[in-house]
Amino acid sequence: MQSREQPPGAVASENHPALIAVPAANMPLKHRKTSPRSALKILGVLQIVTGLIHVGFGSVLVSLIKTHTWLLSMASHYLYWGGLCFVISGSFTTAAEKYRKTSLVNSSLFMNAVSVLASAAGGVLMSWDFILSDDFYYSPTLNADLRMAKGLVSILMIFTLLEFCLTVSSFHLGCRSWSEKALYFDPDEFNCDLKHTLKVKSHPSTYSNEGYDLDRQAD
Repeated sequence: MQSREQPPGAVASENHPALIAVPAANMPLKHRKTSPRSALKILGVLQIVTGLIHVGFGSVLVSLIKTHTWLLSMASHYLYWGGLCFVISGSFTTAAEKYRKTSLVNSSLFMNAVSVLASAAGGVLMSWDFILSDDFYYSPTLNADLRMAKGLVSILMIFTLLEFCLTVSSFHLGCRSWSEKALYFDPDEFNCDLKHTLKVKSHPSTYSNEGYDLDRQAD
């Protein structure tokens, strides 16, 4: 008799023909998918790293460029508060993923929304800096500063675009998961301890006769 195909993560019991579900942590890698919690943790860490790099490049830009009145991104201090927003939103995202408290979840969603707006505003400010810089004529002394400033602003534009994508992804994934009340079940968090797994009650052997055994004990 041909055996039926078993779904992934289930094995046949020795004493019972039914299938016993095997914990997902023991499943082969090809049957496992990245959980939303793992994805949010990675996004949160990337937000923190890009935010710190953003602040670092902004500090270098401010320290090297002496005349910065023409840079709206520097005059508005976006180089600092923009990176700070990304660091805070990434910290709340990783904290909400770890502790799963309602206050942290709400704070994470709020800060991700703020970071989306901050990155969009930063992109507009730095784009405007490029437009304005072409309309002014500088002395040879300021030309070197202008080229250096435009190079650093270009790098910051790349990181701002990356931060925008990260915060949008974090906000979207967080809203979808939390609205569906998915508490980010991660199979890796659950140890496969046989003492805490459900035991299937074994059926009596085919060759045993419980009624006959009970009659013999009564005699």
